[in-house]
Amino acid sequence: MSVPIKFGTDGWRGIIADTFTFENVRYAAQATANYFKTVQGHEHAVFIGYDVRFLSKQFAHIAAEVFAGNGFRAVLMDRPYPTPYVSFEVLRRGFVGGIVITASHNPPVFNGFKVKAHFGGSATPSITAQIESAVAALDEHRRSGGHSPPLQFSESGIETVGPEPQYFDHLKSLLDWDRISNSKLKIVVDSMHGCGGFILEELLRDTFCTVRTIRGNPDPLFGGIHPEPMMPQLEPLADAVRKSGSHVGLATDGDADRLGIVDETGEYMNPVWV
Repeated sequence: MSVPIKFGTDGWRGIIADTFTFENVRYAAQATANYFKTVQGHEHAVFIGYDVRFLSKQFAHIAAEVFAGNGFRAVLMDRPYPTPYVSFEVLRRGFVGGIVITASHNPPVFNGFKVKAHFGGSATPSITAQIESAVAALDEHRRSGGHSPPLQFSESGIETVGPEPQYFDHLKSLLDWDRISNSKLKIVVDSMHGCGGFILEELLRDTFCTVRTIRGNPDPLFGGIHPEPMMPQLEPLADAVRKSGSHVGLATDGDADRLGIVDETGEYMNPVWV
């Protein structure tokens, strides 16, 4: 049976314990390592993050073992954290790339494997095509009974790190932070039980804004919904905004790389419009 690893718009996704298994994550990591070996001019290191889903931390550690076994410096997050942070660190540190174990806004039964290229953004179709070809080659080796080990992994060479304060500085640099700081806005944040957690509340702590977070505790079941920041999933946010007389509600998806917004009446606002 062939290894069922196919990349979509942003990574490979599968149902946990069906197609998304420890073995298949090893194959995906090895194929990605084979691609990263071809990238020149960047540190031979990979930054690895993960979300709050079932076994995400364990899947991430398995991937780190594969990268370490291939001679990469594997830098692994010590907690679930937003996917954009991995992109930030890949670019800031000059790494060859990164991966994130997450199924983003999909239902809780799914998990996934996102690849971040050396430029910090999602792997392009040409990159994922090379990774898929590497998966096919590894699978052919396995099915043909090849003697040299197709997968390489090691416990040594894995470095565990926490989030760095430079990330908040970077986010502030992208915005009119003085205006936001002095706006005295009342804001409700809805993390949908995902990676967003209380991060936006922490980011806004030293401003004159009033911030309250709902559904900020991590939950691999996402409270029984799929964590996509749009209606009807954002009804609790809309209700909290209306009841508190807040000016705006901000929601992040499962891995906190998508934003949902409701106005002071609880009306959903398309982020593209904003």
